[in-house]
Amino acid sequence: MLKAIPETWVCKVAQTSKRGTPDILMCMSGVFVAIELKTDTGKTSKLQDYNLDRVAKSRGIAIVMTPKNMHEMLERLKAIAQIFSLNCKANETWR
Repeated sequence: MLKAIPETWVCKVAQTSKRGTPDILMCMSGVFVAIELKTDTGKTSKLQDYNLDRVAKSRGIAIVMTPKNMHEMLERLKAIAQIFSLNCKANETWR
């Protein structure tokens, strides 16, 4: 689903990653997005909240996605991708 958003790179973080790291990291039209996946009744830990807050304070997008809000979050991401794809065309790898 996320890979269908134009100009998007998505990485599902492995279970062996650093604790508190969001489940999905992605770059969408030049915007960094961190997604924590939870069940409808699941709660984020203090460390997950801390990391999501750091992403948001760094002008990235931090999302807690559940089955209940998944459709709304995907629609928001698609809308944001359209806005930023019009304004950002940096498409090179620095080496």
